[in-house]
Amino acid sequence: MNFKNLLTSDYWFDVDRTRLHLFDKTVLGIGVGFVVLSGILYLIKRKVQNPFDKQIAEKLAVAIFWLGLLEVLWFGLRFEYVAMFGTKFVAGLIALSFAIRIIYLLIKYLRNRKAALVAWQKEQTKLKYLPK
Repeated sequence: MNFKNLLTSDYWFDVDRTRLHLFDKTVLGIGVGFVVLSGILYLIKRKVQNPFDKQIAEKLAVAIFWLGLLEVLWFGLRFEYVAMFGTKFVAGLIALSFAIRIIYLLIKYLRNRKAALVAWQKEQTKLKYLPK
């Protein structure tokens, strides 16, 4: 692959009408994979006991689902040769925006998990000894 092509506007903004490229098929595969991964995260959310872990699993599942769905939609637009929305720039913009969102959620999760887990365990201990 010629990496000098990555710096040209033709690579990012042109839609090749002759055939689908490996990049296009890869985006479709990644999009479908993200939709499946969000389903797995949703199932994990149902098995977790800690409400903080449930909340973050749900937020991650929703973000990953929409990322996958929008990338599959991008592939459909690319397949139909839509001039503006079928460009690689739009696919990169979608991926970058959701990557920022997912990284933000993970950083927030890692910073707040310990305190939330301690508070939840104290609440469980208190509920254990309260009369029902």
